[in-house]
Amino acid sequence: MDRLNQWLALVANLGVVVGIAFLAYEIQMNTESLDENRKLTRADMERQMIQQYDEVSYQMFENQEIAAITMKGFQNLDGLEEADYSLFFSRFTSRLNFFMSAFRLAQDGFLSEEYAENNGRNLRAFLELPGPGRLWTEVSSLYPASFREYVAALQRNSGEDTPRYTPQKLGSG
Repeated sequence: MDRLNQWLALVANLGVVVGIAFLAYEIQMNTESLDENRKLTRADMERQMIQQYDEVSYQMFENQEIAAITMKGFQNLDGLEEADYSLFFSRFTSRLNFFMSAFRLAQDGFLSEEYAENNGRNLRAFLELPGPGRLWTEVSSLYPASFREYVAALQRNSGEDTPRYTPQKLGSG
């Protein structure tokens, strides 16, 4: 009877070891699946961001009157009439919100480093234009601190490499 109990205990212990090994295997497979899903999500997010950017750009220049107001606003806000200023401001905030969305997605790891750096260069070039640069100084306080700090780093490093996005937890900053 004692011998039988030893064999049963041995079989039970082997069952536990096999169960743990199986659990480790399942966790590994789940991790690989999550990594693959994250890559697909990243690629999908980048495609969506590019499509959205293209749509905004196309809409901006589809109408000749809006295109003229936009080009004028890029260079000199003082020359815009009130209605034109409102239209330009709307286009400016739309573009700026796009840049901020890309910034947050990059922070959370949903955009590739290459895409994030290109976005940073585009944002810097956008804010180097006289009109958008001036508007940014007027509205920057309305944006999250992490985005303002990133823009400040972009502006300090004009002509140099784009500052890296700093990963943060979702919803912070």
